[in-house]
Amino acid sequence: MYKLFLVLILPLNFACFEIKAQSTSPSSEPALRDDKKIAEVDEKNKQIAEKIRKIRQALDEGATAYYERNYRLAFEKFDEGYNLDPDFWGTAPVMLNNKAMALIQLGAESYNNSIKAKKDPKPESKPFFLDAIGLLKLSQEILETAPPPEDEAAKMQIESTRYVSTKELAQAFRLLVLTDESRTVEAIEAFENYIRIENDTALKANAQMNLRKLKSKLKTNK
Repeated sequence: MYKLFLVLILPLNFACFEIKAQSTSPSSEPALRDDKKIAEVDEKNKQIAEKIRKIRQALDEGATAYYERNYRLAFEKFDEGYNLDPDFWGTAPVMLNNKAMALIQLGAESYNNSIKAKKDPKPESKPFFLDAIGLLKLSQEILETAPPPEDEAAKMQIESTRYVSTKELAQAFRLLVLTDESRTVEAIEAFENYIRIENDTALKANAQMNLRKLKSKLKTNK
């Protein structure tokens, strides 16, 4: 089972409003305007806090479902979290990566069940892998448009999210090739991209083995 990526960069900098001393003569009208502005900012902060709470809840519930092998529920929860802020680079890519990993598991289950039942696995399992690839590519696109990180912690989290999407994209393509060998060239490219950023010796060696198998498959099919 793949390990989920659970770190989020959440928009915790709430709006604020500073009341400045008035240099003009006292009046009730500016005070009323200030009170209205403060109320607006307070309401905005409450909305942000509630969104953060819901995103964290969706992530936690999705992770619980995933590790309990309830991959459909996991996908639904990660999708719920993603839709709360689908354009925010701090949360959307994480949710997309996790959604993709749930789909990969569903695809693998479908493939294995079809083989056991002596049925063609392609019609049912291939869509899962294709959808996972689409989500992982979208995750990478959002990260590419992210603003420069404000601190080292944010930079490290962005790189970690990008690493996960690159790694899982290679795995999704590897499984897709089992149902569609015409995608072998793309799978090779995905593994080459992954190997370039993998620092773990064992994981890199396993990825290189898979890359050799894909290249061998490509030569055989020519």
